[in-house]
Amino acid sequence: MENNLPASDKHLRKTLGVYYTPHVLALALAKWAVRCPKERILDPSFGGCAFLHAGQEALAAVGAQHPERLVFGVDVHPEAASFSRLILEQQARKEQFLVTDFLTVTPESTGMGSFDIVLGNPPYVRHHLLKGRTRESAVYAAQRAGIRIGGRASYWAYFVAHCLSFLASEGRLALLLPTAFLYAEYADELRREIVRRFRSTMIILLRERVFEDAQERTVILLAEGFGSGPGEARIVTAGSVEALHQMLGSPTPAGKSFNGNGTDRHWLCHMMTERGTALYQELTASSEVMTLGDLCSIRIGTVTGANDFFVLSRQAQKQHEIPHSCLKPILTRSSLLRGLTFAEQDWLALITQGTTPALVLDTNSLGVLPDSVERYLSRGVSAGIPERYKCRTRSPWHSVPMSPPPDAFLQYMSARRPRLVLNQTSATCTNAIHVANWHDSVSEPLPSCVATSILSSLTQLSSELVGRSYGGGVLKLEPNEARQLVIALPSNGNSDACEKRAEVDGLLRDGKGEQASQLVDDWILRLHLGLSMNDVRCLRANIALLQRLRIDKNTLRPRRVSHPSPEANPQIAE
Repeated sequence: MENNLPASDKHLRKTLGVYYTPHVLALALAKWAVRCPKERILDPSFGGCAFLHAGQEALAAVGAQHPERLVFGVDVHPEAASFSRLILEQQARKEQFLVTDFLTVTPESTGMGSFDIVLGNPPYVRHHLLKGRTRESAVYAAQRAGIRIGGRASYWAYFVAHCLSFLASEGRLALLLPTAFLYAEYADELRREIVRRFRSTMIILLRERVFEDAQERTVILLAEGFGSGPGEARIVTAGSVEALHQMLGSPTPAGKSFNGNGTDRHWLCHMMTERGTALYQELTASSEVMTLGDLCSIRIGTVTGANDFFVLSRQAQKQHEIPHSCLKPILTRSSLLRGLTFAEQDWLALITQGTTPALVLDTNSLGVLPDSVERYLSRGVSAGIPERYKCRTRSPWHSVPMSPPPDAFLQYMSARRPRLVLNQTSATCTNAIHVANWHDSVSEPLPSCVATSILSSLTQLSSELVGRSYGGGVLKLEPNEARQLVIALPSNGNSDACEKRAEVDGLLRDGKGEQASQLVDDWILRLHLGLSMNDVRCLRANIALLQRLRIDKNTLRPRRVSHPSPEANPQIAE
């Protein structure tokens, strides 16, 4: 439970990533993993001991006389040692629990040897928080396991690779992982190696939300028969933990199998229907289908370091008497982009409201700062703005690195339909929106054709496969993922692209997103690519299938027995 953590540690929640595994979930994994009374279990990030207690319970159920002597744990957080006290009181040895960074531990260095089962919830920490010795340990651990992990990998990927070094022949792996396991490019080889090294692998998407404040949903990785691969893999869903218990107790494996060695990077495609998968592969192989990255560059918008200070409304501009020459137009949220274009009239309507922050303070080209700007910056100093992370790395602290007006804005977080919005103004945007710039100087009708085609069911299905699900079921596309979006650009579809873009723009502004998508499907997919109505329905049905997995909002409340899983080594500084 959170109250088990000292108050001084609460502010480390983001970097220590304390997420709590309910006992009922830990027990489901332990019961699946434990097969006989002498099997040894390792939890590489044991935290609150939820998995160790579940392992004891599962061992006792199959006849182990002293299950407390068969569970071992490693955890970097000093407080974790106090949670193992109950197991120690049951005659476990102190040597069974190490307080250190798991990625610096080897079976040889600890004398623990190999294990029949590795069971737990690896730390979830983003790559930009991995620094110094922590990153070095992570990279070395993956190399030792013989697995190449991409440079932008989150901590959990290195952790899973290192777990393999501790498994005995025919050993089993039972881990809770973020959904990034299914699609992250940096985990490509990790996925393939797991299928190659195990006799059987099952990935379960749990539709109940386990960790309320974690950004990503949870998947369960169950792999058995270590060293007896290559084997088959399956992806299935479980609506609840109760359904998970029933599924794992069934003698018949659920889901359709695949070998995991194909070219499909995004394993979510194995959740689609067979017809949907075949149609998607057929379309993406077409000469009239490209990726967004083939057409334009995608990157994040302007990072001010303190939007609440640097981005002002017209009302705030007047209050602080900031000259127009010191401000530039900027968009701060994607909801301001209503159609497929952002035009001057859109900007005028926005700024006329007076209360919407849409002007960014730009001091870069100013020689002598106006007195009113100096006064405003003094207010920022009093508020501690120069000490914020991005601000303290700049000289002077208020010199916001301005992004030039992009060719288009990309909504990268949405519930249903990411959109590319053509920019017809001098506005830029904050990093709440991605910016897109054509690779070459292009003119109509290509921009209109691309912006319109993104609303097709083909691209929307692509976004479900390459994007990631965040809290509340929001679909998020990082720049690298956005570049992978497939776009249908039929060679004979340019003549009426501008007219169709204007029509779709009007529907979106009227709140008729579904009608807009249908219009684009009729124009792009049916008229120009020759798909039948049944083909289009198939694409839409598979979009709906993947969206149901993503948008389901049920939440599993933590029970009393819990497992704080540190998200990062304390050496990591935010």
